[in-house]
Amino acid sequence: MSMNNSLAEIPRELIPRAEDLPGDLQGIAEEIGVDNTVKLVRRFQGSLIYICGLDHLVRKKRNREIREAYGHGEPVAALVGKYRLSNRQIRAILGSPESD
Repeated sequence: MSMNNSLAEIPRELIPRAEDLPGDLQGIAEEIGVDNTVKLVRRFQGSLIYICGLDHLVRKKRNREIREAYGHGEPVAALVGKYRLSNRQIRAILGSPESD
């Protein structure tokens, strides 16, 4: 059986249960299911991957929205209230590069 076979081509009895998976894979399988975990293993096998924190994703989107709103004329004072940040924090976001 080729490693590139689809999950559908693997006999069901050969696919492990979540509790049979090693280490972090067990927790991943509990969150997204064994089938999706197997897909991740197949795609990234042998690789070290970094999964950033949710706060990073939220902050990046928030900062992009702040820049866009400011670019469309929304005043800093309005952004302070809308995003519950200080004037200094808004200005720092506006002065930082987009690749937060």
